[in-house]
Amino acid sequence: MDNFDESKIEFEPDTLTEAAWTLARTVPAVMASACEGVCLCSHLLKVQQVRTTKDVQSDPLLRVDYEFWTTPDQFDAANPEGVTYRREHLYVRASVLDSSELFVHGLGPEFGFEEWFNDSTIEGNSEEAGLPAEGYAALLQDVTENHLNAIAEYLVDDKERLPQGIRKPMQQLYIAAEKVRRDADKVWAEQESKRETERQLVNPTWDPQSIYFVQHADQLTLRLYSPEKQFIWTASVSLLPDSRSIGLSKGRKVSSPLNYVSVSKVTTNAPCPISPATAEAVMRELFMSGWLTQQLENLK
Repeated sequence: MDNFDESKIEFEPDTLTEAAWTLARTVPAVMASACEGVCLCSHLLKVQQVRTTKDVQSDPLLRVDYEFWTTPDQFDAANPEGVTYRREHLYVRASVLDSSELFVHGLGPEFGFEEWFNDSTIEGNSEEAGLPAEGYAALLQDVTENHLNAIAEYLVDDKERLPQGIRKPMQQLYIAAEKVRRDADKVWAEQESKRETERQLVNPTWDPQSIYFVQHADQLTLRLYSPEKQFIWTASVSLLPDSRSIGLSKGRKVSSPLNYVSVSKVTTNAPCPISPATAEAVMRELFMSGWLTQQLENLK
């Protein structure tokens, strides 16, 4: 229509056909899908036929009033109930609706209406935007199907604090997601511990913090354990003047009074004399310098 002026528009009383109603019912969902965001629900509010001087039955011009609610495409775990409400109306030919050309993609988005008007826009949480029960159910479903991982990451980063102002069903969803994350973390930790134990059995390594010395009347022994104490390494030196001989051994834990059984033994000579008075200091220095660790690593 040229020089479109709503103030001059009049409507035909009681002339709307069931076919026109049926066509108009498609408008809310189509226009909602054309907006950015995920459509949660939409309603057809009113349909009126514009009075014209032409044959109104050939291709009537309709005014369609509708409303819809959307939530952003980009999910925000800190604001999961962010919703936008829009009430709009447009003027469109029945033939456009019948051919499904109200909103199409050509070189870009193209609309087939004559004129479009925004009557109201409200952005806020689900209650502020007046989101109906059907829309809130759709919001919960969208979050459940697509965003539980984002919720779990948010709970970790935000020290497991729930977002402010969300309804109880959404709170329960967050609590459930947090429990799933905790359970998954526990399973991962158990599996990792099992894998580490298996790695230690195949290629064990010692924990440097486990080093300690045991002294007997005629011998000083350095002991090391693997993290799970499945293996033990020892280096023993005789407490005789100027001793150089060091006995090295590697043992594996067993369920018996012996506790550990030897899987490898060897005797080697220290690079320097070891006296009873300095035995622990020299053995510790040989360990820290890497010489003793190299000897222990050679044990199969």
